[in-house]
Amino acid sequence: LYAGVETLQGLENEEAINKSPIGYGPFIPSGWGDGVMQFTRNPYYFQALDGLPKFDQIDFLLVEGGAQAAWEALQNGECDLLDSSYNWIESPAVLDAVQPESNFELLIEAGGGWTQLVFGIRPASYDDFYNPQAGDRPDLLGDNRTRQAIFQCLDRDAMLAATLGDLGGVWPSFLPAERSQLEEDARLGYDPVMASELLAQVGWVDHDGDPSTPLQAWNVPGVTIGTSLSLELLVSPYDFHQDLGLAIQDDLAQCGVGITMTTMPLDALYAPGPEGPLFGRQFDLALISWGQMPGGDCQYYQGWNMPSEENYWIGTNIAGLLSESNDTACSGVTLALPGEKDAAVRQAEEMFLRSLPAVPLFSIPKVMVLPASGCFEGEISTESDFFVQIAQFGMGEMCP
Repeated sequence: LYAGVETLQGLENEEAINKSPIGYGPFIPSGWGDGVMQFTRNPYYFQALDGLPKFDQIDFLLVEGGAQAAWEALQNGECDLLDSSYNWIESPAVLDAVQPESNFELLIEAGGGWTQLVFGIRPASYDDFYNPQAGDRPDLLGDNRTRQAIFQCLDRDAMLAATLGDLGGVWPSFLPAERSQLEEDARLGYDPVMASELLAQVGWVDHDGDPSTPLQAWNVPGVTIGTSLSLELLVSPYDFHQDLGLAIQDDLAQCGVGITMTTMPLDALYAPGPEGPLFGRQFDLALISWGQMPGGDCQYYQGWNMPSEENYWIGTNIAGLLSESNDTACSGVTLALPGEKDAAVRQAEEMFLRSLPAVPLFSIPKVMVLPASGCFEGEISTESDFFVQIAQFGMGEMCP
């Protein structure tokens, strides 16, 4: 098809590739121009003999002005549905306007990625040896009880209600609630009293009787007496992360943990190591979102996955967690036979909460806005399999 095109630049400039790419899905790109991308039925689709896809044509309108302009276009009849490419979480006012409308409905699917508060347990400067006298950050987060206390200081249900309303759910571990194998009594929840007890056990003391000031280290292993439990929280400029950061700051202040929130542009926050704060392991706390990992999300924090000078700063274990028991439990999930899977997942979740490289918060739901006419049948997935789902379910027979 592309004989004679020998270079990558040639391929990039080949109009046939850009406007009529090779594919075997239900639709074919058939038209471009003036803010419209047109897709028509693929006569060679492997389910064509079954009457699929049900639509003859789909037009994607590129709407300027974000979610608000798209919502107005839907109301005016310029389009039939709004897909999840709009960042609805950053447009809560639009969602609030859609929900009470009887002519439209929201289709909500759980997102695959999850937002989490990551602990900088082991900064890269510890890789040779830990020496606070030489400028290393005090080992404020090395004791897992301190991390568990921070977890239990956070009212995640209140955060969810304030930011996503009823569109999401709190994750009990590296899995969402509907996939978790943890028993209820094995889960960590909001318990500031228990959090204070844990901090006291570690050696963090309210030295001045003033709950508005951070606790101090009086008998914390590896931490100089008098060191404040004060941490820097890195967040992105997104409103969603900003709101979460402020909620985290307020919650932790009630437990005697001082938080300074620092906003960083995405390219700086996620810059490669050793310079980048995340992949260079140079942070106290960070609010980030991970996508799903094929072999299971507990792999994010296995020891082999820690970015360092030895592996050219490639890896997702930015917390710097080194836990053989966590690594073993996580590997057990991948190796488990079907009948052993649930028990292996439960053990991996328990080890995750014990070692606690990050506080799981919630996933960002995928949202579509549809007419409430019943024209769209079945569940229409957003994102990657949108075309397949809309091809299979189509519209009701009585719809135009």
